[in-house]
Amino acid sequence: MTRNDNLYLLQMETGRPMKPFITNSGYIGLGPISLQPTDTVCICFGARVPHTLRRRQNGKSGYVFIGEAFVYGLMDGEFMKNGYEPIDFEIF
Repeated sequence: MTRNDNLYLLQMETGRPMKPFITNSGYIGLGPISLQPTDTVCICFGARVPHTLRRRQNGKSGYVFIGEAFVYGLMDGEFMKNGYEPIDFEIF
């Protein structure tokens, strides 16, 4: 088992309330218990872990911060090796 496998299992067993999820791209992870199917996983430059965001309601632009996430395959900078382009957005 890798370090990430152990972290995932530890989170599942220790009781910090988290919800399992799978992204549209097939990544498996754990997020805040309040996570909803339309939420977004975000990799913020300088952050130690991925985060979950939710689009603001009533047609407002930007996102609301939901919480930290564990996403298998994204925890140690692996995502940045895939050639994705950064985008700018606002978090409220």
